[in-house]
Amino acid sequence: MNSSKMVKSVTLADAIADATDCIGPLYPLTNFIACNALKGFEEISFESAMRKSSELFGARGFLPLSDYRAMYESGRINPGDLEEAFRRNQPGNLPKRERDRKMLSVAEMLDQISGSRLVEEINKQMAKWCAAYLDRTQAQWAPVEKNGLYEFWRALASHDISLAWHGVKDWSKSVESLPAQSQNALETLLAELELRGEDVAP
Repeated sequence: MNSSKMVKSVTLADAIADATDCIGPLYPLTNFIACNALKGFEEISFESAMRKSSELFGARGFLPLSDYRAMYESGRINPGDLEEAFRRNQPGNLPKRERDRKMLSVAEMLDQISGSRLVEEINKQMAKWCAAYLDRTQAQWAPVEKNGLYEFWRALASHDISLAWHGVKDWSKSVESLPAQSQNALETLLAELELRGEDVAP
């Protein structure tokens, strides 16, 4: 591997690690509880962490305003609590706010521009394949050995006709032409989109 290829791979590997840092690493859930919606956001403020978690996972870190109002009226929240909250949130007491820049994926941009539903379909496909790969007790048979999610998907996806129903042309040939290694495949696909490793953001 030449030096430029190596630097590119390292940069992409770092971007992948950053992008996946918020995914719970513990499995299976029969033995672990891995549902911390703020994992990977420890270095930023709680407000920004909740905003990111809401965008990524639909997590809700705050109650509806009506619930807080009801707690105030019942006395569970008293005027002293509000005064303390106001004091802590004075401009001089607030931590420096991180620069929040919503980064859109290619699918999100296309959805916004054309009114398509690519993100929804991608999420459905991801959920389907993750469920098939991570299944431990439901399936009656396993069609291929589960060495890795990408390898599992690549071995079976070319036989899946669901994307053809959505108008994806030459789906089987596209899957079969992908490299055997997941990072090599990602590099190939990013190159086709003219994206670099630094463009892959968490």
